[in-house]
Amino acid sequence: MKAIVLFIAFLLYTNTNAQTQLDIKNKNWFLTKLEIGNQMYNRPVNTEANTKAPNFHMQSNTNINGWMGFCYVYQMEVFLNEQSQILYLYSLSTLVVPQECNLQVNNDFDHLNTTFWITLDNNRDPYVNPYRFDYEVIEVGNGLELIITNESGDKAYYNDVTASADIFKKLPVKIYPNPVQSVLNIELPTADYQNVLIDIYDINGKKIKSFKEHWQENISLNIESLPTGNYLLELKLPNEPGRGHFVKIIKE
Repeated sequence: MKAIVLFIAFLLYTNTNAQTQLDIKNKNWFLTKLEIGNQMYNRPVNTEANTKAPNFHMQSNTNINGWMGFCYVYQMEVFLNEQSQILYLYSLSTLVVPQECNLQVNNDFDHLNTTFWITLDNNRDPYVNPYRFDYEVIEVGNGLELIITNESGDKAYYNDVTASADIFKKLPVKIYPNPVQSVLNIELPTADYQNVLIDIYDINGKKIKSFKEHWQENISLNIESLPTGNYLLELKLPNEPGRGHFVKIIKE
């Protein structure tokens, strides 16, 4: 019990204004969504898609030390300018053993991901004029999100899952409003999960509310009866071992 209290206290009182670590190397980035032509495409949620990770990785800022992909994995010949937060792409080459997808919805998403990274242009020599990608790393909840923008203004969104098996960290989950006065909304992606467990803890680590909800895209929780203060919300799949996914919420 003491360990749980210390863990929750640490999450609740961590300085949210701390400087974000901008280093994108040696991390496993999990692709969550693509924004193409001002239209958002969420990562498919199915058993096959869940095995396609990580989706972006770089080992250093020298050439031929990165790879990206979804159904197919591509080795990238790149140069990373960390000071300016720019990635220059010279070429993509398919690895010898691609991780092919059987589901069409996954292949469609893979095609969007590939076209985000490179558009065939017979008049362009990428070794003379490499493809430019701007990037930024921001804090989202208790983790980091990498946003990469291509020359057309399209965006790819990734979560850092280097040391996590947390399925909720990998999925596009929204919890709002926060701060909240009465009704807390939770948006989940379409998935083949049956139920989701939701627990709320006070600052002393005491579980004060529990919900078992059917997995659906929109869940509304009435927490109007909670006193004003800081709480920790935990999302978890039934029968999932260990701790779940924690999000700090503020009740007004």
